[in-house]
Amino acid sequence: MSGLEDQKITQAIAETKGGIAPSFDLMQAQALHVYRLVSSGGAERIENWDPLLKEIVPEAHKIKDIASPGALSGYGFQWGTRILALLYNPKLISKEDLPKTWKEKADPRYAGAYSVPPWIGTILSGILRYDKDEWLQIMRGVGQNKRQVLTFAAGVQRMLLGELKFVEANTETYFLEKARDPNAPLGLTYYEDFTPLDQVMNVVRKGAKHPNAAKLFAMWAAGAESSRIFEKYSFTSNLHLETPLTQKIKAILAERKVRPVSWFDNPQHVEKLRWLESEEGVKFAAAISKAQREGK
Repeated sequence: MSGLEDQKITQAIAETKGGIAPSFDLMQAQALHVYRLVSSGGAERIENWDPLLKEIVPEAHKIKDIASPGALSGYGFQWGTRILALLYNPKLISKEDLPKTWKEKADPRYAGAYSVPPWIGTILSGILRYDKDEWLQIMRGVGQNKRQVLTFAAGVQRMLLGELKFVEANTETYFLEKARDPNAPLGLTYYEDFTPLDQVMNVVRKGAKHPNAAKLFAMWAAGAESSRIFEKYSFTSNLHLETPLTQKIKAILAERKVRPVSWFDNPQHVEKLRWLESEEGVKFAAAISKAQREGK
């Protein structure tokens, strides 16, 4: 299962609460959504996963606290990472004229210059850098400035056609588009204040029809062999493994002194992730969604 992760995880949670057999044996999602599924009781923990991971993919076992971190230990297994980048059309705007921070992006001078995505999973991690109220206010400004609501892929295509000046998208998108057309009008940079990193994980559903096959795949996909395959065909990297695309991305991040931030960097971040599951956190997520879509 891939694509539309937020909606499909929500569907999986509804299945769990309703006692309905799972639609999928294995699901992929950002750590944020995997955490939601685990919290709902809809995920199957892999017992004795530590020695199994060491046997199946020893390189992933060496970073086991990243490959299957904290509250997701034994449930979610990282197969990829998504680092949010700022992609721009240099024919329409120079790197120097781009917003340097998310706060600047909310400045009225950028009205109509970009699109926003129809999801908020990555955006919610803004609370790892900003106070909740301040982040909500920033997102209201972003929502007011946006031209359209588009997926990352659609936004990038509109930008390449000259309809938008810049958009956010995963770093790998830059390499994908340049592989398609080396002369594509496309630049890559990052905000100076906050760069989210999403851990993308596989998780086995509780009640899966083929649980053992799903468990083996989840662990195998956390290793370098699968990462090289995903890099070759989808330009999806795993920042914590040494593979060709990952090395390129690490070099860019190091050169630009960018340190991506994720939910499992430290206990304080995990507490904020847990807060999002509270009644107050759910209301906050709804407010962020409205702010991004409507500017309200």
